[in-house]
Amino acid sequence: MMLRTAEEFGIKVGAFHHAVEAWRLPDLLKAKDAAVAIFSYHWGFKMEAFDPSVRAPKILYDAGVKVALKSDHPVIFAKWLILEAAKAAHYGLPTAAALSAVTRVPANVIGLGSRVGTLEHGKEADVVVWDGHPLDLGTETYLVYIDGELVVDRRQVTTSVVPDSPAITSVIDGPCTSPSTSYAVTGVTVYPMTKDGSSFTQIPNGIITVTNGIVTCVGIDCTVPEEVDVYSFTDGGEAVPGFVHVGNYVGLQEVASEGSTQSGSVSYIAGSSATIRALDGIRFDSYKKKHMEASWAGGVTTLVAMPQGSALVLGLGTAFYGDPNSVSVDSVLVPMVPTNQTQENIVAMATPEVGDVSLHFVVGNNAKQSGTITSSIPGQFRELRKAFQTAAAGLASNQSSSDNQSPFALALLGSLPVVMHVQRGDDIASALRLSAEFGFRLIIMGGADAHTVLPLLSNAPHLLGVILSPARSTPGSVETWQATESTAWQLAAAGIKVGLAITDPGNVRNLRWEAGLALRNAQRHQSGGDSSGAPFDKLSALATVTSNVADMFGIQAGRIEVGAKANFVVFNGDALGLGANIGMLAFGNNVICN
Repeated sequence: MMLRTAEEFGIKVGAFHHAVEAWRLPDLLKAKDAAVAIFSYHWGFKMEAFDPSVRAPKILYDAGVKVALKSDHPVIFAKWLILEAAKAAHYGLPTAAALSAVTRVPANVIGLGSRVGTLEHGKEADVVVWDGHPLDLGTETYLVYIDGELVVDRRQVTTSVVPDSPAITSVIDGPCTSPSTSYAVTGVTVYPMTKDGSSFTQIPNGIITVTNGIVTCVGIDCTVPEEVDVYSFTDGGEAVPGFVHVGNYVGLQEVASEGSTQSGSVSYIAGSSATIRALDGIRFDSYKKKHMEASWAGGVTTLVAMPQGSALVLGLGTAFYGDPNSVSVDSVLVPMVPTNQTQENIVAMATPEVGDVSLHFVVGNNAKQSGTITSSIPGQFRELRKAFQTAAAGLASNQSSSDNQSPFALALLGSLPVVMHVQRGDDIASALRLSAEFGFRLIIMGGADAHTVLPLLSNAPHLLGVILSPARSTPGSVETWQATESTAWQLAAAGIKVGLAITDPGNVRNLRWEAGLALRNAQRHQSGGDSSGAPFDKLSALATVTSNVADMFGIQAGRIEVGAKANFVVFNGDALGLGANIGMLAFGNNVICN
């Protein structure tokens, strides 16, 4: 329509911006010589951006359309523009075209190609030296020159180049035409995320056997029954647990700007909003289910959801398998890990309803409601303290009361972990103080300033862990102005269990790369001589998107272990790196290949 209108009035369209669905019209754009300035993969925020393709840059490039990649800062932090190019290359855009999409093409489209965009004699000396290939995951700038002047010098920070992981082009040999209730996977390095003592295990050339959807053996000496389907990775591969993600409303909303596609936002009502259940808002019949399908396609098989909104007390979270083929959430609720609590240390019936796994609070600017006591942060903590005092008094006066089933009482009894959504260091300190006062188990979610209060976190008696959400926070507000990309490994080095999350529902499929970026950041600092705490290695990074998160919520996920439901993903290369794709996804009785 826009091209028709432009042609009617004799206007030349130079480029379309955003253009999430431009990949559907490559020939028309080529014929009109119109460039596109697009994201590598950012979508779902409104209806006209609801039909994306991870291969959009490649499709357009192959048709001869000029492709520029953009950040739309602060939608995507401009510093990470090169990551947009790297992701586009992962999904098929040729390397040279990916680099051109953030250099030469945009310069030419806006009419500055004679000055910038390429390294040529006579052009402005805008030069970047990287500490690795620009399109490797986690590569950082080493030296930056603008007009020939050195403006960024990281030689004192980056003392050695971090090499990219070797590419593996594994070939899968096995049947993928029908569900397999019993099967085996061979020829892979298995990362079961179980521990041998205090360390995670790693099984080179491992075998996984599954009978009737249940894992029966993980190791190198597993016997493969003759009658089962065998999936053999001839040149290696990596088997990891299905990834676990927390938050951002996958399953609760489809289109961010269309209220009719959402479960709706919670408003704080003292004494009532704590009992709102995310479980009641999960939709498996939602409009096209694209976010759930995209997450599943990225190997994210387990989702922990909380009610939508930013109310002080959001309500109860739920954990479910995000299989988009499911009919309802009731059939895919994630089982809880059995506890060792005895009747003496837990009162009768003091257990959450099936499907409830956590109690969520929001503290900070987002939770301020004008004209109420929550309009100030001290007021927010006063409301929470009052609610816990009331629950504690009820438990003390009547051990058999039905009030023992209230979310606050269940938190006091240790049956429900409390998830405090909070960013600032001072507010994190107040959350830890509240947890120590009442003895409830606490998960910090957000945690942009967590690195500023490491001693408090590492000594907190009831802290279950910290989930960085987003995994790479940006200094985009007062609450996050101290954000750093080193927080994940700094927390781990201090002995704090850490998880990673993504706040953009459309990008949950890329969760594994957040763990890969955290690993690269740790490697860079460790190679530069920072040896504080335990090394943050690949297993540590994998734990941030698998077992660590499952442990915080006490759910049966994030591991490949005998007796558990099959729930794992096999990559044809480095599971946390660019260039590797899913060779197969095993979930119970079902096997999905490629």
